[in-house]
Amino acid sequence: MQRQCFLIVGAFCFTISCFSVFSQMALYGDVYISPKNELHIGSDQLYFESGKIITDRGTSGGILSFAQGSNSTGANHTNHVDGFIRFYNSSEFVFPLGHDNIFQPVYIFDFTGAKYLDLAYHHRPYEVSQSVDSIAAVSKTQYWKLRNPRGSGRLLISWNVFSNLGELLDHAPSPEKALDLITIGGFDGDRWIPIESKLTAGFYSGEVTNSLLEGYIQSKEKVDFSKFKAFTLMMRKIPLIDSKNISQAITPNGDGKNDTWIIEGIEQYPNAKVSVYNRWGEVVFSKSFGYKNDWGGNFKKNKDTVPTGPYLFAIDYNGDGKVDHKGWLYISD
Repeated sequence: MQRQCFLIVGAFCFTISCFSVFSQMALYGDVYISPKNELHIGSDQLYFESGKIITDRGTSGGILSFAQGSNSTGANHTNHVDGFIRFYNSSEFVFPLGHDNIFQPVYIFDFTGAKYLDLAYHHRPYEVSQSVDSIAAVSKTQYWKLRNPRGSGRLLISWNVFSNLGELLDHAPSPEKALDLITIGGFDGDRWIPIESKLTAGFYSGEVTNSLLEGYIQSKEKVDFSKFKAFTLMMRKIPLIDSKNISQAITPNGDGKNDTWIIEGIEQYPNAKVSVYNRWGEVVFSKSFGYKNDWGGNFKKNKDTVPTGPYLFAIDYNGDGKVDHKGWLYISD
């Protein structure tokens, strides 16, 4: 059964279709919510058939709110909420947020400590880019703004082709291999600070393989939203490679296990020079500009493997002639 519902938000009157059997509301056409007004969704689902719900974005702007247990479906780049959304009395909620024709949903879960949370998406730079020293870059493309922040919960946000992730990671020599440097950032009123995060497989449109074009990241722990005014994506500085990330032994016997010398993260140092010496100080292997974790213990350019035993390695990350890291590597067959 379908019936027509006429609702007024501010001075604007519009028509939606209410499917009472399925407790669903379907949106056809754009809707505007003026300042100091709230459109409340009490049905199980708001279905985006066509059009946007646009709210005033000011301090006392309009808002679309969802009751406990209510959510939405069908949102995409052309159909979403362009402005502020609030959810009430729920532990989790998917915000169908966007700006103009860019859709960027957010998932909040394990939410506690407050009755509601307000959030909006902005497809433009935040007015402040200052960050802590451990951060190399802050997104110049997008941010999610909190209004009257309260409560705490875990946060999962996404990026897509419009997020310009490649530009953010352009500070890394190999952006396509630097996804592990992405972190969620929170603006505390003065600067952006990192929120411990991890890449995940998605939440809204099925699992994806994270790439420069599409991906998802979530906070590892609950976030105290009262401490932040906005969220965005940031890039951490490229860390120096720790000893635990360098293979201490290789067994180049062709069994597919430890056959080559692995230096995790070396791809982010394209100017690096790596060298390996025997106990008499003779160079048995050296590679400048792009070691690919493919040395299998052979002597220089020969196919023969060097004798079993310990070997000294040295790594010059910047190729400036200064050894930044050295240690021992054991080679056996």
